Amino acid sequence: MSNNPHVPLDPILLSRARAMRGDPAPAEHKLWQLLRNRQLNGFKFRRQAPVGTFIADFVCHELKMVVELDGESHGVTERQDSVRTQILERDGYRVVRFWNVDVFENVDAVLETIFREAMRLRDGQPPHPSPLPRGEGTMQGAVELLRMGKLVAFPTETVYGLGADATSDAAVAKIFAAKGRPGTNPLIVHVADESVARRYATHWPESAERLVSAFWPGPLSIVLAKADSISDLVTAGRKTVGLRSPDHALALELLRAFDGPVAAPSANRSNHVSPTTAQHVRDELGDAVDMILDGGPCAVGIESTILDLTADAPTILRPGSITREMIEEVLETPVHQPHGMIAAIDQAATSPGQHAVHYSPRTPAYRFDPQQQAQLDCTDAAILPITLDADTYARQLYARLRLLDAQQLRAIYIELPPDTEEWRAVRDRIMRATKPL
Repeated sequence: MSNNPHVPLDPILLSRARAMRGDPAPAEHKLWQLLRNRQLNGFKFRRQAPVGTFIADFVCHELKMVVELDGESHGVTERQDSVRTQILERDGYRVVRFWNVDVFENVDAVLETIFREAMRLRDGQPPHPSPLPRGEGTMQGAVELLRMGKLVAFPTETVYGLGADATSDAAVAKIFAAKGRPGTNPLIVHVADESVARRYATHWPESAERLVSAFWPGPLSIVLAKADSISDLVTAGRKTVGLRSPDHALALELLRAFDGPVAAPSANRSNHVSPTTAQHVRDELGDAVDMILDGGPCAVGIESTILDLTADAPTILRPGSITREMIEEVLETPVHQPHGMIAAIDQAATSPGQHAVHYSPRTPAYRFDPQQQAQLDCTDAAILPITLDADTYARQLYARLRLLDAQQLRAIYIELPPDTEEWRAVRDRIMRATKPL
């Protein structure tokens, strides 16, 4: 290791690094179980291995790649960690950092990021600037960009959204261009709270008041008659608009500071797998986005429930984590839920998520019932069985699909979950993302 006088070796940092030779923390142990024995595409990682004068959490010497995990103490040791990273990168190592909570809450996204960076290093490509950094853009900068008609990707509890000023035709048109999205597919409008939402609906029924009180902020979008100030591009020319207040601190901070409606579909190319981390957005849209606000992995992982309150009876246009039973309990009236709504590509859909092909990996993906598993050709293929509860499965589904998609497999086989209320949203996504076996 060369001695660079411009980058001093911090003795406090070195003492902390040597202390890392002890027993691994729980998050470190969990990740090690998935990286050991060349389980990640044959790359050999070592745990708490010496790298120069440091002890790295994980290192792949073959790629000169270091993976570090940060816990609650990172706020105190941020300067030392920064110097540590600077020294390692000066000596030719690529350092990728994650939060401990990411390992527990969305390990598939962590593995996918490590895999993608490993492949880029193996192929001699320049690495991404900073996989999964927290707070990539400033809030003030994000608000200014929205007011200038630019695109800002931001986290919600469901998926990452690609946001633009919903009152500006020019800004909204950029969403459709960046995604390659047909103009017949409407967008959800995100707001900070009920008081803002009321500005953009011409009628606010008692049912909306009840639902907002029960589920906002949260993964429920309500469809109401729209105000003229909302761009017709947002609604595909229809006279109704879907409104939602997301349950994510960073999203709410953005929306409160902007103090207006933000149209935001998922921040990915149209019909592809939705993004649940900032890295997914970077991989998918790159420079098409003017700023990305990184709030870590999404807690819910699939898109919001969309409920139409302009129909004769409340009608679910897209299933999500807010179920029909939950809505009926609040409204004290039956809720209509058509199965498998399909919108023609050349006609204005009543809500997002109604096209026959949606949420799809680029790898050919097939759904199967449990009794069909014996028929599967597993050569150069992966199987996603139902081994988790519905909420956990939903949270990890898109990250798992993206991880598998990156491995250039021949096929992905996805077990179809039971046709029950708790699985309805996941089943809807799988039905649109796959072909029958």
